[in-house]
Amino acid sequence: MSEEVKLTEEQKKKIPEYVDKWIKASEEITPTNKELAEELITKIYNKMNLNKPKFFWFKSPASCCKFISEENGEDYVFDSSFLSNPNDVGWLSFHDFLKNETKEKIDENKEEMFQIFSKLTKACFWWWSFEQEVVVSENPISMGVIKNAQGNWVLHNEHGPAFAFDDDYQDKIYSLNGVKIPAEIVETPAEQLDPKLILTETNAEIRREIVRKIGVERIMIKLGAQTIDEWKEIYEMLKLDFKGRDSWYYLKMKNPSVPGVFHLEGISPQLVSKFKQGHKKGELCQAALAWRNGQDDEFEYVEPEQLT
Repeated sequence: MSEEVKLTEEQKKKIPEYVDKWIKASEEITPTNKELAEELITKIYNKMNLNKPKFFWFKSPASCCKFISEENGEDYVFDSSFLSNPNDVGWLSFHDFLKNETKEKIDENKEEMFQIFSKLTKACFWWWSFEQEVVVSENPISMGVIKNAQGNWVLHNEHGPAFAFDDDYQDKIYSLNGVKIPAEIVETPAEQLDPKLILTETNAEIRREIVRKIGVERIMIKLGAQTIDEWKEIYEMLKLDFKGRDSWYYLKMKNPSVPGVFHLEGISPQLVSKFKQGHKKGELCQAALAWRNGQDDEFEYVEPEQLT
């Protein structure tokens, strides 16, 4: 293959299709095939003039890392934030694209490696290679992914763990739209979740997913919210009254990037108290935005070129 490949605009547009293809392929749950995995990995070793290694199989990447740590006397931690099967998904998609969308001649050795690694994405999950040994993880029993509004693939499962192995040592990961969420929130049906969860949840991302799951309108109805100001059909200032307690205030905002998604952020009661009952429409929302963005002490909102 030549050192430089010039792509047309049409070819460039097709690159994401190949990336998506191989990410989806790597995330599909398939039974572990130990015999095939060992055969393929041995081929890789033989191509490097190494003998067949000794294989150590474990139920999960975490157990693999525990074994490696114990054998080497050093900490080796599994990073669960890495979503994809590590059998070179990026390289696979790139090779597949070049082979099918360009006139470049593909090196026979690279084509053989492409075939090996493409099969490994199904046969096993993560594997660690050493000169005479290979430590391999079996495939997960659950993995859910979704493409978010930014075009990134993230963990997501609305009904159970988004990432799980048949191994008690490996923690299950519950995630909605790429945000780690407590298991009880994911597994509880939306209609059974208590809207008051948003009043005690301090993590803004988790609170956003609770709002998304329950539905902002149901939350406001159940909590008896009153709209005391609104601006540009994007922002609403909501007031929640609790018996025997001070009122709570929330700024309700439409997400400009994700249709149908709203954010709720708590607003200082001291800010609201600075405005008299007769404030101009939208003035309180603008003040809340200024307070939220830390613009100045007078709560004068300076609108950015693009709202976030």
